Amino acid sequence: MEIFMQRLEQEFGATPVVTLPSVPYRVRLKHEKHIKEHGGQEVIDVRSPLQLPHHLHVAEYLEPFVQATIITPLNYIDTVLTLVSGRRSRAEQVTPITDTRYMVTCKMPLAEIITDFNDNLKKSTSGLASFDYEDSGFERADLMRIDVLLNKVMIEEFSFICERESMREKSRHLVERLAENIPRQQFEVKIQAVVHDTTTVVAKGRVNPYRKDVFRKLHGSIGNERRSKLLKAQSEGKKKMRMVGNIEIPKKAFVEVFRTNKKT
Repeated sequence: MEIFMQRLEQEFGATPVVTLPSVPYRVRLKHEKHIKEHGGQEVIDVRSPLQLPHHLHVAEYLEPFVQATIITPLNYIDTVLTLVSGRRSRAEQVTPITDTRYMVTCKMPLAEIITDFNDNLKKSTSGLASFDYEDSGFERADLMRIDVLLNKVMIEEFSFICERESMREKSRHLVERLAENIPRQQFEVKIQAVVHDTTTVVAKGRVNPYRKDVFRKLHGSIGNERRSKLLKAQSEGKKKMRMVGNIEIPKKAFVEVFRTNKKT
């Protein structure tokens, strides 16, 4: 992805807008009022987290699934089964092809394979396993939208849809990645992952600010009262900076967030 972005900028002068990868979900609406608002369609396609209707307007969520086929050497069969189970899936059938190669078939959520599933499969099998899949329709799921706030300002590019059971794990991973890749500022940066349309915080982190040594130019002993006043003045100054400061989010942060690096 980094090479692709670099070539777009160098060869075409275009600045790519990077967002989290998503898959097309479907939502079945309830109440005639909300159905009319969407052109009379009871089932609508949701291609972006920002398009997801309020949960009070939804009768059920539908998530796309695929029928996956993995061919792997016998030595790595346990590794493959562990990898599959970590992606909200279970092997439906394990069939021997030869004495040393097996075929694993399973049904998996499309959202679990669009980022780095194939890369992780290659790494865990020394590049010897192959992966293929085909569309398997939509199935009912318990979905929700997570928004990311930086100093209480929502960053739309980091919003994502996920299954309720994996909500905290994915939110925690995203917050940790952002905390590692957002440069330090002159003020503190608070990172929060919240459930959309609620005040429920499911993960949080922070980027520590640079701290100036306010005692450097002072000579001799410093009384506690003087020390407290200097620290209080510094704290109030940083608070004002946080209110008006623009947070710099490098492109590296967007790219790194894509890499889930789930343990296999």
